[in-house]
Amino acid sequence: MIYFPEIFNNHPDKFNRLSVWLVNYESIICPNIRDIFTAGGKKNFLINGVMHEKLPQIVFRLLTKKVEIKKMLKSIPKDELKKHWGDLPKDILKHWANQVSTNAKHFNLSFNLESILLK
Repeated sequence: MIYFPEIFNNHPDKFNRLSVWLVNYESIICPNIRDIFTAGGKKNFLINGVMHEKLPQIVFRLLTKKVEIKKMLKSIPKDELKKHWGDLPKDILKHWANQVSTNAKHFNLSFNLESILLK
């Protein structure tokens, strides 16, 4: 979710870079990579006292792991991020949150995903 924010978009090839990375850097072949992020149906999630119903599984997983993801993002060496993102912005967290929310626009969420990720 950090290196490959495109996994939140709706393009059929959205998992390609992740799959290639898994093979090349981790020696893992995962033919069902999509299921890791999307299997399990829709979920409800409480945000700021408001229940958001039927969130896509990938968004639910993102929100439930937000704190851990942000910690990881802060600890990843900048040169490693640069391999995946190209030129790095000054505010890495804001850039990542923007990329995820931009890619997730097609979900038509009832809340501002970027601001939730930045909190």
